[in-house]
Formats: sequence, C-alpha cells, structure tokens
Amino acid sequence: FDHTITGGGTVGHPANAIRPYIVQSKIFDAADDNLTANDVIKVIDLPDNSIVLGGCLDVLEAGGSSVTFDVGISTDIDAFCDGVDGNADAIYNFHPTAAGINTVIATDAIQVKILGADSAVVRFRVIALIADIGDPTAMVQTAAVQTGV
Repeated sequence: FDHTITGGGTVGHPANAIRPYIVQSKIFDAADDNLTANDVIKVIDLPDNSIVLGGCLDVLEAGGSSVTFDVGISTDIDAFCDGVDGNADAIYNFHPTAAGINTVIATDAIQVKILGADSAVVRFRVIALIADIGDPTAMVQTAAVQTGV
C-alpha cells in the first residue's frame, strides 16, 4: 500500500509540508502581578491540532534561591521544563520527551508554574516553536474523528 501524500513542492519537499512558526510571549514580571508561590501563568495560546517542537524559558531577572519553574500545558505542567532553577538569569531549553505531552488536539496554552517563596521578583518570557498538525490533505479533524471535506 502507498499511503503517501502526492503533489506539489520541490523535489523531496511537498507543498503541504508542516510549516513551523515561532511565538514569543510577553515578558512576565511577577512584581507587577502580585505573584505568589505555585501560581500558574498562561503565556502562549496553542490552537487545536498543534505540536510544540521546541522552545525555551528565558529568565530575565532571577528570583531567590528557592525559586524553580515548571513549563508545560494544562494536562502536564512540567512537560517542557521540570524544576529548572529560577535563581539565575538563564535560558532553559524545552526538553519534550516520550513521557511528556507536546501535542494538543483541543485548544490549550503553554503555562509556567513558579514554585518557591521568592517568586515575587522574577521576570521571564517563553519562546516556542509550534506547528499545525491538522490533516494536510484538507480533511476536517475533530477530537478523535476525521471526515472528508
């Protein structure tokens, strides 16, 4: 059986290939929002049928020695970063793994959870590489059902 998609594009590159895009969140300043330990902040919207291919948490202003970050989505808050140090101005790359969830069928958001007592002084942003994984053959896809257009 040949179940490949035909047509378009240059040799080896179909016209209907997935086209990733980069999104940067607004800079979040905990001091402006009265943030407290264990608060969860939604930073980047994820449309339905999306995959997060990569990204990072960019800590622009460190918190105290007890601050750590989790970054993920609503169903797995630490899917991309788990307990990374918030006591340093640093960039932490996402590490999606087989155990983590980096695809969404229904609309969701990349979220940051800040843990620790010194969380009121941190500033950060999130940068993500996202792609639409809806059916490239122009089929309509809902939660678990595909139908032809």
